[in-house]
Amino acid sequence: MVNRVLPLFFFASFAIVVAGCAATYQPLGLLGGYSDEQITNDTFDVWYQGNGWTKPDELEKHLLRRCAEITLEKGYERFVILNAKERSNASRSATIKM
Repeated sequence: MVNRVLPLFFFASFAIVVAGCAATYQPLGLLGGYSDEQITNDTFDVWYQGNGWTKPDELEKHLLRRCAEITLEKGYERFVILNAKERSNASRSATIKM
């Protein structure tokens, strides 16, 4: 019985650890996140850095979310992406104008 339970326990523990390593939507930290820099009154550079477990569509979703948040925080209703870059497999950036 113990011989069957022990491998299952290790597999479950490993799955929990790996799931916890995916980048979450947060300010830039050890496991990734967003950062931004104001260029002019209505123009920003926005970055989203993931990690080895972050899927490309998740990176883009988080980047667009941050762009939308900045737009609303500054009192605008919409933004235009002036320039977008795939910096690496785990990093995206955009320059937006509101």
